[in-house]
Amino acid sequence: MKEASKFYSSLGLLIILNVIIKPLWIFGIDRQVQNNVSTEVYGTYFSLLNFSIVFSFLLDWGVTTFFNRQLAANNENFIDKAGSFLFIKLLFALIYAAIVFAVAYITGIRQWPILAGVIAIQVLISLFVFVRSIVTAHQWFGTEAWLSVLDKGLMILLCGSFIYFPSLWGGITLERFLQAQIACTLLAITVVLIILIKRGINFHLVNLCRAGKFYNQLFRLPY
Repeated sequence: MKEASKFYSSLGLLIILNVIIKPLWIFGIDRQVQNNVSTEVYGTYFSLLNFSIVFSFLLDWGVTTFFNRQLAANNENFIDKAGSFLFIKLLFALIYAAIVFAVAYITGIRQWPILAGVIAIQVLISLFVFVRSIVTAHQWFGTEAWLSVLDKGLMILLCGSFIYFPSLWGGITLERFLQAQIACTLLAITVVLIILIKRGINFHLVNLCRAGKFYNQLFRLPY
């Protein structure tokens, strides 16, 4: 009964936080960025963002879902493999970036700074989701509720200072918008890692050979 009550209270907190934060992000930040930068500049950003999202499946290949399920079922035995999974995610990130840049070059896209920014954002979001999956696998639902809005909450504070207090911090530009998203998502990942380390979970990155052997072993694990 106590566990059920804890679950539903965490679920309620998750819903309330997202109902507050997501509209603030959409209407208070993203919409205002559209109004502050030119239509052409924002249109270019939005097009390249969608372009990067098309290839975002290359960042994961189901690894996060698989890891989350295995960790929830075999908590004690599987948590030591977190570093190996993280290493694989980083390899996927390199492959993703290389393919997106290559396709962009072939198709005539030349807005490299913006493209690099949206690629970095997609990579960091993928890593953020991965480290959060460890939290959900351990059923720390209250912590997960706050983490689900952490990146957007930080962006609201940072971007909001540029948009609503331009005399103090300077106005918002697309470059600042991209940098803010990268910085806030990176900070959110750092916060999750600190929480995990404080709770006794460590990431031991492996070398390429060991990662290859580990990846081959994944196909032998029961689903």
